[in-house]
Amino acid sequence: MTAGDGPMTAEDRPVTSDDLDRELELPDDLDPDAAAAEEGAIAVFKNRPFLLLWLSQAATQIGGNMVIFGLTVIISKSTGSVTAVSASTSSSRP
Repeated sequence: MTAGDGPMTAEDRPVTSDDLDRELELPDDLDPDAAAAEEGAIAVFKNRPFLLLWLSQAATQIGGNMVIFGLTVIISKSTGSVTAVSASTSSSRP
Protein backbone atom coordinates (compact mmCIF):
# COMPACT_ATOMS: atom_id res chain seq x y z
CA MET A 1 0.00 0.00 0.00
CA THR A 2 1.33 3.40 -0.92
CA ALA A 3 0.52 6.81 0.55
CA GLY A 4 -1.78 7.69 -2.37
CA ASP A 5 -4.04 4.60 -2.06
CA GLY A 6 -6.31 6.12 0.58
CA PRO A 7 -6.76 5.68 4.32
CA MET A 8 -5.38 2.62 6.05
CA THR A 9 -8.01 0.11 7.16
CA ALA A 10 -7.81 -2.16 10.23
CA GLU A 11 -6.74 -5.06 8.01
CA ASP A 12 -3.92 -2.99 6.48
CA ARG A 13 -2.29 -1.63 9.61
CA PRO A 14 0.47 -3.63 11.32
CA VAL A 15 -0.29 -5.58 14.48
CA THR A 16 1.06 -3.90 17.61
CA SER A 17 1.88 -5.28 21.05
CA ASP A 18 -1.22 -3.48 22.39
CA ASP A 19 -3.36 -5.50 19.98
CA LEU A 20 -1.80 -8.71 21.23
CA ASP A 21 -2.25 -7.69 24.87
CA ARG A 22 -5.95 -7.05 24.29
CA GLU A 23 -6.36 -10.43 22.60
CA LEU A 24 -4.46 -12.32 25.30
CA GLU A 25 -5.97 -10.73 28.42
CA LEU A 26 -6.91 -13.32 31.02
CA PRO A 27 -9.57 -13.00 33.68
CA ASP A 28 -8.16 -12.21 37.14
CA ASP A 29 -8.76 -15.77 38.34
CA LEU A 30 -6.58 -17.14 35.49
CA ASP A 31 -3.96 -14.39 35.39
CA PRO A 32 -0.74 -15.85 36.89
CA ASP A 33 0.57 -12.43 37.93
CA ALA A 34 -2.60 -11.58 39.83
CA ALA A 35 -2.65 -14.97 41.55
CA ALA A 36 1.01 -14.67 42.54
CA ALA A 37 0.48 -11.19 43.94
CA GLU A 38 -2.54 -12.30 45.97
CA GLU A 39 -1.15 -15.48 47.49
CA GLY A 40 2.61 -15.10 47.50
CA ALA A 41 5.32 -17.69 47.05
CA ILE A 42 4.17 -19.80 50.01
CA ALA A 43 0.97 -20.73 48.14
CA VAL A 44 2.79 -23.37 46.08
CA PHE A 45 3.45 -25.39 49.22
CA LYS A 46 -0.31 -25.72 49.76
CA ASN A 47 -0.29 -28.03 46.75
CA ARG A 48 0.34 -31.36 48.51
CA PRO A 49 1.87 -33.30 45.57
CA PHE A 50 4.29 -30.44 44.92
CA LEU A 51 5.16 -30.20 48.62
CA LEU A 52 5.93 -33.93 48.78
CA LEU A 53 8.04 -33.73 45.62
CA TRP A 54 9.93 -30.70 46.95
CA LEU A 55 10.57 -32.30 50.35
CA SER A 56 11.78 -35.56 48.81
CA GLN A 57 14.12 -33.65 46.50
CA ALA A 58 15.48 -31.64 49.46
CA ALA A 59 16.03 -34.86 51.46
CA THR A 60 17.82 -36.43 48.49
CA GLN A 61 20.13 -33.43 48.11
CA ILE A 62 20.93 -33.30 51.83
CA GLY A 63 21.55 -37.06 51.96
CA GLY A 64 23.81 -36.98 48.92
CA ASN A 65 25.86 -34.14 50.37
CA MET A 66 26.16 -35.98 53.71
CA VAL A 67 27.54 -39.02 51.90
CA ILE A 68 30.09 -36.90 50.04
CA PHE A 69 31.14 -35.23 53.30
CA GLY A 70 31.44 -38.59 55.07
CA LEU A 71 33.54 -40.08 52.29
CA THR A 72 35.77 -37.01 52.33
CA VAL A 73 36.40 -37.44 56.05
CA ILE A 74 37.06 -41.18 55.70
CA ILE A 75 39.49 -40.68 52.81
CA SER A 76 41.25 -37.84 54.61
CA LYS A 77 41.73 -39.86 57.81
CA SER A 78 42.73 -43.09 56.10
CA THR A 79 45.18 -41.66 53.56
CA GLY A 80 46.26 -38.35 55.05
CA SER A 81 46.57 -37.14 51.48
CA VAL A 82 45.03 -33.89 50.29
CA THR A 83 45.40 -35.10 46.71
CA ALA A 84 43.31 -38.23 47.42
CA VAL A 85 40.58 -36.09 49.02
CA SER A 86 40.60 -33.72 46.06
CA ALA A 87 40.43 -36.56 43.54
CA SER A 88 37.56 -38.26 45.36
CA THR A 89 35.42 -35.14 45.72
CA SER A 90 35.94 -33.94 42.17
CA SER A 91 34.81 -37.29 40.77
CA SER A 92 31.65 -37.35 42.92
CA ARG A 93 30.35 -33.95 41.76
CA PRO A 94 28.38 -33.69 38.51
